[in-house]
Amino acid sequence: MNQPLKKSLFLLTLSLLLISITLSFQVPETKAWAWETHYFIDDEAESVFSDNSFFANNHATLQTWCVKPDQGWGESDWHWLDAISYHPLETTGGRLPWGLRTIFENAVKELENKNWNQAAQLMGAASHFTGDGTMPLHSTYNYDPGSNHTNYEYKVNSHLNEFSIPQYAPREIENIFDAAMKTLEESFNYTSEDPNGGVNISYFLEYDNLWNKSIREITENRVRASVKFTSDLWYTAMIRAGLTISAPNLTEPLDEEVTSDSKPTFSWSSSSGVGPYTLELRLENSAESNEFIIKNIQNTSYTLDNQLNSGNWSWGIRSGDNSTHVGLWSESQEFSVQKQINEDSGSPLLPISIGMFIIVVVVSVLVISKVNRL
Repeated sequence: MNQPLKKSLFLLTLSLLLISITLSFQVPETKAWAWETHYFIDDEAESVFSDNSFFANNHATLQTWCVKPDQGWGESDWHWLDAISYHPLETTGGRLPWGLRTIFENAVKELENKNWNQAAQLMGAASHFTGDGTMPLHSTYNYDPGSNHTNYEYKVNSHLNEFSIPQYAPREIENIFDAAMKTLEESFNYTSEDPNGGVNISYFLEYDNLWNKSIREITENRVRASVKFTSDLWYTAMIRAGLTISAPNLTEPLDEEVTSDSKPTFSWSSSSGVGPYTLELRLENSAESNEFIIKNIQNTSYTLDNQLNSGNWSWGIRSGDNSTHVGLWSESQEFSVQKQINEDSGSPLLPISIGMFIIVVVVSVLVISKVNRL
């Protein structure tokens, strides 16, 4: 090989190396969860909706695009927010809430124009950033993975099958930006900068502890939050685009009805006739979590299998989804369950009371008789 050719090849190799180095600085790795966790979150968010929903029909696109931002799509500082104080959250860098709001608004426009594939792509990309917002380390200066940050992300993958994801019902988000900030604030609470001094992931990772009971509980909490945030954002985008199915009208129990039936039958009418329906029940003013989500109800009535506790309950019904629209929620109604005391349970008290009275009388007579003899 002649000298000029060698020199040219050397310069070409050097140029490619410099370009590679330059790009590595321009588009830093900013993964929050590893890809398997993003896939998992998307799957769970899809299951919140009916089987034939827009999201189920665009499963492949959502799965592809939920990791696109880790392949250079979008802005690198959309993945994180560097918080320095808590409530209100003050930050020194990162634009996750702004980036998520931009993607959401663009997704709504694509939905309005019936550009289904483009809308699904943006929905998938948005789910990446809802996931990033629930990852505690992405709410601090430690947003850029490396060392135990990365090791932790991959450790999570091997424990996904251990997580219990509750039945969720989608709800409309009033303000996407505020919801993102609230989510990041909750995530920040699990870092070393948490002012409450609680258990946090940062501490464990600093001492090379990638998994224990506390980390598992924190991680499960944040993955659950990601599923809920993602499904709520998707639902809100469809509503803002006007792609909705009318809500059912509740018929029984009547609003503010009082019943002794702890297993009531719920019924409703629907002008859209679109099922399957979702029933949501919530015990009001309860310190404990008493919320029930019952899905895939095919008819316009449903009788509970399990008894409800006494108290004031609210209930609502959501229409089913289809490939281009989501079902809306009915207005909530309230009813009270006041269980009657079983009359039979009080019957033994009478003979017992009479028996005690007889015993007292007999003893008294004996005592008086003995005294008289004396």
